[in-house]
Amino acid sequence: MFRVVIPARYASARLPGKVLLGMAGKPMIQWVYERARASRAHEVLIATDDLLIVSADTVDDVPPRELEVRLKKKYNHAEMRRMIMPGVVAVLTEFRLRESMEVALKRVDVQVMPNAVGGLSDVPDSWNVKLVLTANQRAITLLSSTRYSASAFSAFALKCGWELICKVPSPYNEHFVQFALRRK
Repeated sequence: MFRVVIPARYASARLPGKVLLGMAGKPMIQWVYERARASRAHEVLIATDDLLIVSADTVDDVPPRELEVRLKKKYNHAEMRRMIMPGVVAVLTEFRLRESMEVALKRVDVQVMPNAVGGLSDVPDSWNVKLVLTANQRAITLLSSTRYSASAFSAFALKCGWELICKVPSPYNEHFVQFALRRK
């Protein structure tokens, strides 16, 4: 097993901003990252002191009910269940529950709610997703995630001292966007 660390300085001396320069429809750093991921490294890190790259599933132009259905479907499938198995094992062990992994995984509840209800984010108009397993009458959160509108996320980042440089939508999912920001 090995780890890849990609140095990415926005303030490069010879060509400032080169990590975000577009090449065939993607920022250069994305090409490097994708190649590093293909190397089968167990972890790929981007090291930077002045650049923030955030990947986000955005909720732009999706009606609330449709968004809820989409997110429940996304988080309620076999791949996600495999990902949360270690958390389920920990809950079963901690509470000394004698049920199979299969039964416990079927009891995981996918909860989708506006942030006004869930309160997981400081970004206005966001949506929260939680995967919850109830054990001994206690709701144990196995995973939580937040979805943003692109404009609300950009405004929040600006308020926190980050300037939006660009946002790059995924060619495969119209709601998946990478934001590149730099400190103001």
